[in-house]
Amino acid sequence: MSTDPMEEASEVWRELRDALQDAGVHLPSLSVDPPTLPGSAYGIQLGRVGISAARKLTEVVKKHGGPGAAGPPVEEAQEAE
Repeated sequence: MSTDPMEEASEVWRELRDALQDAGVHLPSLSVDPPTLPGSAYGIQLGRVGISAARKLTEVVKKHGGPGAAGPPVEEAQEAE
């Protein structure tokens, strides 16, 4: 894991892109979202999603996203850091 915020964001973007591709989901606007305000952090922009991609993403999340499938909810995971 990189300590450079841009490198870390790029690494996460690649991992997410690859995981989505492996699941058959293509998000054409997936990109690194640079900080827009001083002190804000990088993010991952999921962008606008077409109906077919949204259906596939919904299918994947429902199949693999049951209670406890990926650990605690994001809010709980962030609070634990």
